[in-house]
Amino acid sequence: MSALTGNRGYSADLYVSERKSLGANGKFSGTADDVIGEAFGEVSGNTFHLVYDLSAPVNGSKTVLHVDDWLYLVTDSVIMNHSELTKFGLHAADVFLTIQKKG
Repeated sequence: MSALTGNRGYSADLYVSERKSLGANGKFSGTADDVIGEAFGEVSGNTFHLVYDLSAPVNGSKTVLHVDDWLYLVTDSVIMNHSELTKFGLHAADVFLTIQKKG
């Protein structure tokens, strides 16, 4: 498990608790504590696509957001991430991250 803290004070624990399968065709499924049901993904070249329903804290309660994640391996130490979040089929947010390996 790893902790993520943003510059606005938001923090989250990020981890996949169980990887169920990674087939020869690059398909992936897994679970995490804040994912409702299973997450499903696919790896192709330097791209990882993942879709799941997330139980997210909002104003002291939980709400369910559908997440469509696209992660791109740019170099051996840099990943670019674009996440589109929707609620009731309506666009709620776009999140863009650059993830860099320490060291």
